Amino acid sequence: MIAYLKNFVKYFDLSKSIWLVFGLEIIVILLAVFMIIPREAVLFLTGFLAFYLLFSPIKQAVIFFILSIPLFVALPITENFDTMSNWRILLGLLFLRICFIKFKNIKNWQEFIKNINDKKLYIYVFAFFTVAALSLVNAESMGYGARKILFLANAIMIFFVIVNSEINAKKIQLSVIISLLISLAIGYAQIIAVFFAPLFEFWQWWASRVIPIFYGKNLANLLSYSNTWFSYYEKSLPTLRIFSIFPDSHSFALFSLIGLIPVTYFWIQKDAHKKLYASIGIFSLLSIILSGSRGFWASAILITVILVFIFIATKINPVRNFVFNGIKKYLQYIQLKRYFIILLVFFMLFPVGSLILSGSRIGNATNKGEYEELTLKRIKSIFNFEETSNKGRMEIWNATLNSFVRYPLLGVGIGNYPVVIGEPLESGRRGASAHNLYFDIAAEMGILGLIVFLLILWEIFKKARTQIAVANHIFIFYFLWMLLYSLFDVVLLNDKVLLFFIIQIAVLYLDANQYKNTTN
Repeated sequence: MIAYLKNFVKYFDLSKSIWLVFGLEIIVILLAVFMIIPREAVLFLTGFLAFYLLFSPIKQAVIFFILSIPLFVALPITENFDTMSNWRILLGLLFLRICFIKFKNIKNWQEFIKNINDKKLYIYVFAFFTVAALSLVNAESMGYGARKILFLANAIMIFFVIVNSEINAKKIQLSVIISLLISLAIGYAQIIAVFFAPLFEFWQWWASRVIPIFYGKNLANLLSYSNTWFSYYEKSLPTLRIFSIFPDSHSFALFSLIGLIPVTYFWIQKDAHKKLYASIGIFSLLSIILSGSRGFWASAILITVILVFIFIATKINPVRNFVFNGIKKYLQYIQLKRYFIILLVFFMLFPVGSLILSGSRIGNATNKGEYEELTLKRIKSIFNFEETSNKGRMEIWNATLNSFVRYPLLGVGIGNYPVVIGEPLESGRRGASAHNLYFDIAAEMGILGLIVFLLILWEIFKKARTQIAVANHIFIFYFLWMLLYSLFDVVLLNDKVLLFFIIQIAVLYLDANQYKNTTN
């Protein structure tokens, strides 16, 4: 086992200093979770990490930041201000360091702007923030709006850092996979825990010990009596929806899906580690099922339908000529078979997920002592429009559309969505949203904000399809899955998920030649 771990560490080819500092980070967090040291120790940890990021080689610093994404903690600065994650400070320092290294004078900045190959993306992002700022005219609270703008600007820094740090794309993606493995390990540890501990004890322990470290006391207090960690069934006991280190299961599922981008790429490569990546991919897909996120299941069905339509349309000449004559170039390099395999494995894992849930101490048994198909019951609830969650979502969408009609141009102001559904503004920090990313943006920033956002997505898609690289078309598949899922939720804006997503976009904008053995 020790020999295997050594080979595993050696394979990822990270410096000893990264592993040592990373190990120290994990140890401090664990000690704080188990209350062996006070929570305030993470302040000293953050100071040490800042020192490391400032004075270690820049490539090592960026890789370490990516590794640490699941482990970023909330800083207990004061009793009433303890929710700001330390990644915001650490990423800001990395951004400033990159600026200092590459742009020491105004001529460097002028040269950089002149040589940008993808100016449209930068223009659209700038336009998005401009519309966001203008939307504050209608905002009930400019403070909440300004916070969201600063948060988004802070997260986007990782794109700038990666594309200007000259790091090999393969190294970045291997670091992403390690982050994914950490998240998966914690998620599956939760499933194991509920085999041995009563549900209520697990719930209260996690809310009181783990959540404060990563998200602050306010969210911990809320989640101690109200959360989305469990699936509920009529005439059945609840089951755990694994959520790993995230505040909810939906964020964890999307994090796992994004992590599948590099996993899938390395899986299709013909090397000695193909089976390793296949295993990681299976556990990632299973984690999405165990998250109980019905939006993911529905979006998987939608993307399957789309792929079947594409397959039929590209095989039948009359349909192909009629439908795809103008966009044939978008599809010519995509091999649909591998994506059908991924989706087939995903759907085949549902019985496994049901077996795991039924076997846990909180799984439900029928009166005859036979276990029910719990995941099947939850799938059926997707189409039950009288089900409480579905009914509530419909009401929220209706309120959002009504608000959009009243404020069509600039919305109610970025960061002010709760006013749409008549809730206090602070409820936005507890998850109040439109449960649809596009509706959420339209409600907050109006039609202008939504158009600019869609232009950003379109520009990213165009970038992926213009490079004849298998990695890019893998990105397109999961990108489409994410966009379809965003019809049902807004967790792409979770900080750790957003960082993960922007990293994949940054890799897309790196030189495609950095990928070795990239073939169809």
